[in-house]
Amino acid sequence: MFEKFLKICRKKTYKKGFTLAEVMITFTVIAILAAILIPTLLNSIPDRREIKAKKAYHTLAKALEYLTNDGVYKDTGSLNALYYIDTTVTNYATARNRYFCNNLAEVLNTKTSDCTYNVLNTKITSTSGCTFSSSDNSGMSKKGLCLQLSGSNPNYSTLQANFDTQCDNAFSTYASSDYVNLVTTDGIYWLIQLTDFSNSTSITVNSINIPAFYNLICIDTAKKNDEDSVYGIGVRWDGKILPGAKLESLLEDRDDDN
Repeated sequence: MFEKFLKICRKKTYKKGFTLAEVMITFTVIAILAAILIPTLLNSIPDRREIKAKKAYHTLAKALEYLTNDGVYKDTGSLNALYYIDTTVTNYATARNRYFCNNLAEVLNTKTSDCTYNVLNTKITSTSGCTFSSSDNSGMSKKGLCLQLSGSNPNYSTLQANFDTQCDNAFSTYASSDYVNLVTTDGIYWLIQLTDFSNSTSITVNSINIPAFYNLICIDTAKKNDEDSVYGIGVRWDGKILPGAKLESLLEDRDDDN
């Protein structure tokens, strides 16, 4: 009995391992799954520049709602009546053109601001079909960023693409010179088209006259002189905001995700 027990204890046991074929199959399956899942995971990670662009749009929309309700666009008083008085100028017309930029700087979470730079009015090229007078009340040439008709319908897509083109050109020229009007605390750089919103150009849609002139706002979410981080936005005197083509695409992607 004891000898039988010793024989059992001395008996060698063998553990069965994986064959080479099984190991190869396992690694092949893992590689296939990785090839499928990794691109999906990478694409699902939001681009920080796009997040900042969306945030800037919604922040601007809220700021414009506040400024519109506060009557910023319709102020016709004297220089001393302006809520913000630019001490570097002595005439009402020039102060009025900077009025929107200065008030926007007050509403946004602004880190630095300088509304004396008039980069966009220097850079923007006129668009055919816009019936602007030669200059505004401070002598600055009016620029042709306006909504036009395509048949009987407003041609928003062309105007939105123009926003982006003008902003790409402006930042490619001035990004290295830091001629930006605003820098917000989230690291977004803003160029503001200085205007007093006195342009009365309009178009008729379904027997209703709507403002055609849009003030241009450009944002750069990275300050890298890279058009992938630059977005254009148009603003009317009544506070209506129109995103450029690139920004509208981002906003539509967000809606699709919901």
